[in-house]
Amino acid sequence: MKTGRRKIYWDTTCWLAWLNGEGTDVWPAPVVQGIKDVVEEVEIGRAVLFTSSLTRGEIYQGRLSQQQRDMFAALMRRRNVREINADSRIMDRASSIREHHDNPIEKRKISTPDATHLATAILYEADEFQTMDGLQKGGSNKRKLIALSGNVAGYPLKIIQPYPLNAPPPAELVGIDGPLLEKARQDSESEN
Repeated sequence: MKTGRRKIYWDTTCWLAWLNGEGTDVWPAPVVQGIKDVVEEVEIGRAVLFTSSLTRGEIYQGRLSQQQRDMFAALMRRRNVREINADSRIMDRASSIREHHDNPIEKRKISTPDATHLATAILYEADEFQTMDGLQKGGSNKRKLIALSGNVAGYPLKIIQPYPLNAPPPAELVGIDGPLLEKARQDSESEN
């Protein structure tokens, strides 16, 4: 998938946030703007957006309205949006990712769906794997894919939350403890 344009992989969390119109009541403002910016980049042809076919099953499971299904289908019809089938090559890589991270040292279990998303992004050479996995308030999500950024079973995949194009976070500050969560952290502290 050589294009010269930024290649962005969205996992299911990004698709659901976009389809559900989730705003700053759910996510930090920079994340919400980042999702909008990716969609705009795709619409004007400056980016390639792709995901695993697994996403379709995961998002339809969420009881989307017909309008939301139509939005998904319309974006998927674009030439610069790709849905990648989970073939044997992807599933072999997903298995190796799961095996690599499921060891006594890391003690990190990666689900088959998450490993499939990661494997697809690696094999199709994503510039960025965008997700909100790990951004939930209160630490309810133990998988935290963002924590794997830079080393997914030895592969240098950049895993990042969506961010505004006019204000990309510095690489060393991206992650579950990065500046994009500062507002969410402050809001959480003020609630307590």
